[in-house]
Amino acid sequence: MESLSTLEKIEISKLLLKVKDAGVTVKPGRDNSLLMTGPRDAGIVASLKENKLKILALFKDPSHGIEQCVDRLRKGQRTLIKMNEALYDKDGSPVGSPAMVSKFSDALVTWDILDEWLRKYGEYGDQCPIGPKGCDMKSPVICRFCGKKLDEDRSRHPSETSTKG
Repeated sequence: MESLSTLEKIEISKLLLKVKDAGVTVKPGRDNSLLMTGPRDAGIVASLKENKLKILALFKDPSHGIEQCVDRLRKGQRTLIKMNEALYDKDGSPVGSPAMVSKFSDALVTWDILDEWLRKYGEYGDQCPIGPKGCDMKSPVICRFCGKKLDEDRSRHPSETSTKG
């Protein structure tokens, strides 16, 4: 069974949500098969067949559910705060190696993809997935909901906002 990258997990999750929206339920069967219930649209069947191994890999991966994505987003924000702190000294001068910067950038992109996916498919369009208090504003990354709220606050009170360093 193949291991999926985060982007592949998101793409396969999108496919499964699209299939679900069409009234089709898919679950893993025995012997590496897929069980499908609902309308037998030729396009859906073709997509499922084409992505069968990735779908089975996703089902076997415990991190594919919405709750797991929210948990990864929350943990990821804490990790990004720590990683960002390690990239700078107490005066704000960069001290991180190119490898550290690359790792941070990759984590940041993954976090952003998860946030976008949850916004579109996880019913977090009008709330922060981090929690009721919202994102940690010390974080180098905040969700789209908190970002929009921050932008609205800045536009209402431009003289009271300061840039984060």
